[in-house]
Amino acid sequence: MPDWLKEWWPVVAIAFPAIVTVLGWAVRTGLASRKDLDAAIAKEAAARAAQAEKMGVELREIDLRTRETAQEIKHLPSRKDIEGLKDQLSHAVALGESTTRELASVSRALTRVEDHLFKSAP
Repeated sequence: MPDWLKEWWPVVAIAFPAIVTVLGWAVRTGLASRKDLDAAIAKEAAARAAQAEKMGVELREIDLRTRETAQEIKHLPSRKDIEGLKDQLSHAVALGESTTRELASVSRALTRVEDHLFKSAP
């Protein structure tokens, strides 16, 4: 131990506990008290409860919209229904084309008959 410390040792031995006590008290009063901590925790809990309530309302709205969408989707045609409509439409188009060809041939035959009748008439 240095010589200068030996001279001041009684002062250090008495002052050190007093300084530590004063510093401990200063730190403790500088930090939040239990009352402040409880108030902060209560405030945070209230904020979280309000946020949870808001999220609950939003989730209920989303659930309602999802249910409404599911109800609407039930009424929409399925892929199988659309494929059936495509098949029916292709059959209708084919029928229309064949009818058009038949009408064209009937029209040509009618034109020939009319031409023959007009030529045969006196």
